[in-house]
Amino acid sequence: MKTQRISKRMIDHLKPMAKEYAVFDSDIPGFGVRVRPSGTMSYILMYRTGHGRRAALRKFTIGLAGKLTPEQARIFAKRLAGDVVHGIDPAAAKTQKRNDQTVGELLDRYIRDHVRVMLKPSTRWSSERLIKGKIRPRFGKTKLKELTRADISSWHRSMSNTPVEANRALACLRKLLSLASGDWELLEQNPARGISPFPEQKRERVPTDEELRKLGAWLTQVEADGSELPGCVLAAKLMFFTAMRRGEVLGLEWSFIDLENGSARLPDAKSGRRTVPLGITTVELLKNVSRTGKFVCCGFKANEMLSEATFRGFWDRMRSSTGIKGLSAHDLRRGALTRAAIMGLSAFAIRDLAGHRSLAMANRYVQRAGNALRPIADEVSERMAAALNSK
Repeated sequence: MKTQRISKRMIDHLKPMAKEYAVFDSDIPGFGVRVRPSGTMSYILMYRTGHGRRAALRKFTIGLAGKLTPEQARIFAKRLAGDVVHGIDPAAAKTQKRNDQTVGELLDRYIRDHVRVMLKPSTRWSSERLIKGKIRPRFGKTKLKELTRADISSWHRSMSNTPVEANRALACLRKLLSLASGDWELLEQNPARGISPFPEQKRERVPTDEELRKLGAWLTQVEADGSELPGCVLAAKLMFFTAMRRGEVLGLEWSFIDLENGSARLPDAKSGRRTVPLGITTVELLKNVSRTGKFVCCGFKANEMLSEATFRGFWDRMRSSTGIKGLSAHDLRRGALTRAAIMGLSAFAIRDLAGHRSLAMANRYVQRAGNALRPIADEVSERMAAALNSK
């Protein structure tokens, strides 16, 4: 058994191996750092419940090495060792508390420690919506130890009429249980792992010119009569003009905008940092917007970011008023990029314009443009054939 005084320097030099291993402290018996193949490091305390070598060996996880300093973990380990001397089994108490924990309590921790810390605003909003509407109503009161794979599979199948949303809800629950069985060490295994999602059909909806004219007329009307929030109207226009993602537009700050050079520098887009070129129309639009706060498309307050929920309500009213069915905000981006391909832009240019990581997605727009140009190709071929066959 390796022993040395646990310090930050020592932990920084530990490397993951093919199998889990532990290094123990030379001062406090049983206190150590466990290193998993994934690279996760946790402070642990090994002890026996009773006297002699026949007494049961227990392991208590104190916490993650990244969240506790060695000194904080050392103080905790000394306290636990003192409890053991007085006949208290910390692992048994932790197990009992874990057995009494509900999925709802775990969801609270997931939102607090993961969703609101690790996820981007649009993904954060989507996850919290799924938790509130799909996961908590079904499993909130279920004890974590009683949650089974069969329960999760049955719940997922019950949402077969909305397969895409069902798959997103399953992915959200799977991530929650992955943390519970991994870093948080609350489950032995993830009961959601291996459950097959529903097949999904890729959306190919591209707004027509007539639909865009209807949307443009409606935006002009509501902007004139002030019946809709100005931030929503501006966000829709920016999606029309720039092919930016909805989350990119809603999170757009004035500090990202360079009107002189016609660009928007996004520090944290879906594919990482990227620069969006702004056309003349977009630049003129932004020049006429008053800068009253931090965000370009502000919410009800000047310094408030326009929320996903507010924009979704606006979008639903726009579709209802114009009679356009099945059009999503992302379809505007798809329409703009498809038109760019029709204009002759290469897949490389479309990739850079859209902010994709690879050419695969850009090539779909080029292929779609080929379909749009087929009627023109038919007319050209017919005219050429007629010319060749004329006397």
